[in-house]
Parts: sequence; structure tokens; C-alpha cells
Amino acid sequence: MLDWLKQLAFYGIAIAAVWAAIIYIPRFKRVAVSGEYTEITGIDTVKDYPLDATATLATLEHGDGICYQLADDGDMSVRLGWIAGLPGDLLVTDTKGKLTVNGKPVGHGEDIPGPPFGPLVVPAGHFVVVTDRHETDSIKHGPLPVIALKGKIGDIP
Repeated sequence: MLDWLKQLAFYGIAIAAVWAAIIYIPRFKRVAVSGEYTEITGIDTVKDYPLDATATLATLEHGDGICYQLADDGDMSVRLGWIAGLPGDLLVTDTKGKLTVNGKPVGHGEDIPGPPFGPLVVPAGHFVVVTDRHETDSIKHGPLPVIALKGKIGDIP
């Protein structure tokens, strides 16, 4: 009887360890930014940034830093930006290029060149990401599908 309890305890601990590894190891990933990255002003290109690969649209908030990948990017390409819009959000720009989401100004990114646009409702399963220069973000490519989200980034300016 004692051997049976020892085996049960051992298997219970082993299962708990595997479960914890599955849940927590993706949170310890890091993202390295290349020296040529110019989309975010003041980013440290020699620093690795923590990546929470378990982040989903449901866990993100406006202003969160994220890592994303465009459909035509190679596997090694890293793009960083901030969440500006989530499914159901209403986006509009004014005549000065200021982006507002649900009537509130977005805190990141430079003014958007060109004529005003909107209203645009972010479709289900999509998000809007902004960067400082808008060269590879949703201002140029439109709302991105959830598959483009690689995770939440900490510590970006």
C-alpha cells in the first residue's frame, strides 16, 4: 500500500511539473531587435525584450506593447508596436492626423499623414497596431489578423 501511494505522489508531481512547464515556459521567451529597426523612436536595439507568447486578444489592452509579424515577413523578422484597437473598437483620424479610438486619443505613434479616415470598426479576430513611423503598422496594412500576433512585449518605450 505504501509503494502505491509513493507512485501516486510521484506521478502527481510529474504531471504538475509538465503542466507548469507548458503554461509558464512560453512566458520566458525573449525577442531581439535588429540594429536596423527604426519603427519605434528610442528603442534599444542591443537589448532583448521579454515576450509573453501566451498573450491573446482577450488579454491585451490599449497601449500594450506587442510583437507582430506581417504575412510577407520572413520567420526571423521582428516587428514591435502598441495596441491601438481591438475587435469592435471605432477608429477615426481628424484633419491633423490624430488617431482616436472610441473617442479617446491614442498615446503612441506620430500623426498620420494624408486625409482623415474613418470611422473604421476593427473586425472580430483582428487588431490595430501603431508604431512611431507607420511604415509597417496597421495604418499602412489595415487591421491585422490575430495570427499576426506573436506576443506581448514588456519594456518598450
